[in-house]
Parts: sequence; C-alpha cells; structure tokens
Amino acid sequence: MQCGTCLLLAASVWLGTVSAVTKSIALPPEMGARIPNKSWIQNVSCIFYDEIYMNCTWDISESAPQKQQFVLYYKNHKKRFAKCKSQRSGDRGHASCYLQGVTSYYNILYLRIKASKIIVFETDIEPLLDFYKLRPPINVTVLKNNAITWENIPFKIFEECFTYQLNFTTSNGWFTETSDWNNYNLEKKLNTFTVKVRSRVGEFYCGDSQIWSDWSESVNVGKGSSSVERRRRMRRKRIPFHSE
Repeated sequence: MQCGTCLLLAASVWLGTVSAVTKSIALPPEMGARIPNKSWIQNVSCIFYDEIYMNCTWDISESAPQKQQFVLYYKNHKKRFAKCKSQRSGDRGHASCYLQGVTSYYNILYLRIKASKIIVFETDIEPLLDFYKLRPPINVTVLKNNAITWENIPFKIFEECFTYQLNFTTSNGWFTETSDWNNYNLEKKLNTFTVKVRSRVGEFYCGDSQIWSDWSESVNVGKGSSSVERRRRMRRKRIPFHSE
C-alpha cells in the first residue's frame, strides 16, 4: 500500500510543457508538486517582444468550471511572483503584459497560473530569447549590382545573434535565401524581381528562436518601382501619397 501511494504521488508531479511554435520546455520536477486540478490548463504558449513584453495563451480543458477565471503570474529567480496585469475579465485563456523587473533575455522566467487561490500550472522558460519575436527589418535597399542591405530596429543583443531570410519573387516563381549579416549579394542574374526580408534570433550562443519576425516591406526591382521608393519621392516633392 505504501509503495502504491508513492507511485501515485510521483505521477501527480508531471504537468506538461510550455511551447512556442516548434519548441517546448519540460517542466522542472521540483515545480508543480501537489498541484490539484493540473489538467485544467494545457498547451501553454508564450512569445516575447522588445522591452520584454510577454504574450501567453493556453487551452482550458472541459473539466474546468465554465466561470472559473485564470490569472497568470511570473517571476525571476529569488523574487516573488508578480501578476500579469493586462488580463481582461472573461479572457480565460490569454494574458499579456510588460515584465516588470525583468531586464535580461538570458534570465530564467518562472510562470504560474492560478484559479482563485489554487495553483493549477507552473513551469519555467530559459532563455527568453528562444521564444522571442523580432520586429521586421527596415530600410531594405537594392543597389545597382543587386547587393541588398537592410537595417534592424535597435535591440539589446549583439548583431551577430540575428539570422535573416530573404524572399525573392520573379515572373517564374519565388525562392528564399539566408544570411547571417544584414546584407546579401544576389548571385543570380535577375533584372526584375521583388524582395523582402525577415529575421529571428538564430545563433546558438545567443538563443535559438524558431519564431520569425513579420516580413519587411517589399522592394521591387526592374519594371515599376518599389512602394518604399515611391513614398520617398513623394515626400521629396511634397505631394501627398495615396496608396493604390
């Protein structure tokens, strides 16, 4: 009887995973012990943005009471849990907030979801950069020799931490190329094409997020001109620009 009780207690420790796109993090064994109703919360997913803004969603099982509200809390190591304050009444499976007191994307972040005063989910995330979504590159420029450059919106990590993907569209279809720097020399002889760029944290010593930024504005080369260049010319002529 005693051994059977031990097995039941050990089985109750397992909680699940936190996932972001294709990655998941197993819960540490020391967290979540003796948590009742742990099956209420499933598929917790969090994405982080600049200034350490967190957006988390989760699924609620059918076994949870329909009117039960869930509140998300977070903390760094050796600090008290703080409430994620931008949760809305009635929004049971979503919370987003700026992380107060969290200043590094390399810290461990602990998450806790409570129903009333009962803890129903706990896990940790390390590092946050693995779940970070960059803002799209800006000022994409194609030079005369089809060398392509772009800029990043300033962010507090090394430039070497970024990986880029370029999408080219031609009359024959489309293809993608990658770059570890904010420039790329197109070796294919293309006279007419459209290009756009996106980025992610992609170096192993910085993090390895699988979350791409949104695409930058497209730049057209050859027939016609890019919407970006057209806006620039309109501004120089001081003629109001109207999108097509």
